[in-house]
Amino acid sequence: MNWMPLVTGVAALLLALALTPVVRSWAINLGLCSQPRADRWNQRVVAMLGGVAIVTSVLVACLPVVTRLGSPGPLLLLTGLAMALVGYYDDRKEFRPELKLIAQILLAIVMVVGGLRIGLPQSWPVVIDPLLTLFWLVAITNAFNLLDNMDGLCAGIASVAGLVLAVIAMKTGSYALAAVCTALVGACLGYLKYNKHPATIFMGDCGSLFLGHMLAGAALLMPGAGGSGGFGLVLAVPALVMLIPLVDTTIVSLSRPWFKRRITQGGRDHTSHRLCAIGMSEPAAVRLLWILAGAGGFAAIMLLYLDWWLAVPIGLTVILITALLAWYLLRVRIYEETDSLTQVLDRASLPLLSEHRYRRRVGEVLFDTVGIGLGLFIAFVLRYEGRIVQPELQTQLVGALPLVVGIHLVIYALAGVYRGIWRFTSVVDLPRFVFAVVMGSVVSGLVLHLLGNNLGGSSTILVINGLLQMFMLAGTRVTLRLIRDMLRTSSATTPALMVGTSERAESLLRHFLYDRQASLRPIGLVSEHTAQVGLRLLGVSVLCTAVGVREHLLRTGAKDVVLLDDHFPVGAWTEILEVCAELGINARTYYDELLTAGAPVPPPADDGDGDGGDEPAEDAPAPAEAAADLPVDRPA
Repeated sequence: MNWMPLVTGVAALLLALALTPVVRSWAINLGLCSQPRADRWNQRVVAMLGGVAIVTSVLVACLPVVTRLGSPGPLLLLTGLAMALVGYYDDRKEFRPELKLIAQILLAIVMVVGGLRIGLPQSWPVVIDPLLTLFWLVAITNAFNLLDNMDGLCAGIASVAGLVLAVIAMKTGSYALAAVCTALVGACLGYLKYNKHPATIFMGDCGSLFLGHMLAGAALLMPGAGGSGGFGLVLAVPALVMLIPLVDTTIVSLSRPWFKRRITQGGRDHTSHRLCAIGMSEPAAVRLLWILAGAGGFAAIMLLYLDWWLAVPIGLTVILITALLAWYLLRVRIYEETDSLTQVLDRASLPLLSEHRYRRRVGEVLFDTVGIGLGLFIAFVLRYEGRIVQPELQTQLVGALPLVVGIHLVIYALAGVYRGIWRFTSVVDLPRFVFAVVMGSVVSGLVLHLLGNNLGGSSTILVINGLLQMFMLAGTRVTLRLIRDMLRTSSATTPALMVGTSERAESLLRHFLYDRQASLRPIGLVSEHTAQVGLRLLGVSVLCTAVGVREHLLRTGAKDVVLLDDHFPVGAWTEILEVCAELGINARTYYDELLTAGAPVPPPADDGDGDGGDEPAEDAPAPAEAAADLPVDRPA
């Protein structure tokens, strides 16, 4: 076993742990600190120049392996140092954006002249490979520069990318290159101790430009790049390793021109900011992006070390989920003074974009097209496994794919699949989905049979495909709702105990969990049924019945008790009110029109509009004890 990567990684880690506090004190003494600005996320005075510690740690740790790096490895370290100096000057004096971009292009040209290539097929025009390599280096360098917008984000993503590249390099015996990658990982982890939320030091452009340039170059030196792998590997492996930086750059590059903001202006519209804008905490948003970066890296490793027919579904699934999240975040409104994305698209010249209904359907059809095609491919893989590499089976798959996709899309449209709204998909939609999938599978099977395509001689593949199509159809819609429910969490800090576990209580509990304007944070539920204690509703635990309220109020530190269920037993609610009065805890009902203070809670009367009486009469009195400070007093 070659211990070189481990040694350099540990050395860089220890150096970063020791140097970062020194650099922080130095930056503070020089007055080089990040000042709060209206267009920036950070609103604290924080020391800069953390990149100096990262760069120094990496270069010192890599000194023993410089001579073992094959060309253009040593050149990458030199241009990385030069890129760090460009960033350091920008941190000290502030480069104009166009001059900084020119410097990045010049250093990328040096790498291209030194022999770095993506490795496109020789049949391509010879000029495309160096130009695409140049674009890759500059794009990834800037992607990491843009990614340095929240505590721990850039260093964490760089650590994940560096670790993935080190694994790939070690697997193929490129230990010197793996040592460079582990040095990047170690330096980032050491620096991350001081940069995690709340950060006491920022890396600045010195660190972000260095990391971006080094990782972009290292990705092209990996097996599968430089022409040593297939064409798919040449493009897919680096892209999956850098998935999150590329997604973040794409979101920023698209949204700022739409909202008439310069790309170089800076702002609070990055992926991490959008996650926080929908209710996630800053550390949670950073962790989610770390996880997605790890998923992209895992898919890249699978592409290299699994058979293509196993790796492709993994990579496409990661890309599909990331695309769903990116589209959801792109629609989040960041700047109040600008139009929303919906308003911007409403003014588009293309009818498919300007009509809200049409562009929504276009998006659904595109996702279903990918899902149907992916499902059929997976069905072939599950049925034939390694035999799918046989030419005759691939011919059958290629011939069946457009027919199956087209037939399913037509059946989906006729069955009413596209008359629903994705984000409100529920159990009532399942019968329609089942009917659409069954009919699509039957019709596509009949058409293929008439055309002489027997799907490799196996009729069971239609059954497998049908099950997968159901999973793809329902899965894409449920995933979007799952993303919405997971991300749209309330930022309320006041802990509250919620009373009731009925269907009505579930809908009101959802409001407190997912409405960013909610003032209370549910920490537990009180049920009227002893058998429900220990279970969970929307992720919130049922702690007790009315009998155990005192113990749990003292243990959890709840500041409020809210009745959600208007059919909760009167005697139990009275008991809860007495305990709250004794402990000095505020107790209330959710509706203005409901009686409090232990009086019987009447069921909602039908007011004649067919909604079960949810809306009170206009002249209905509002008791003083009602929850006036709750963000939504009545359900919609």
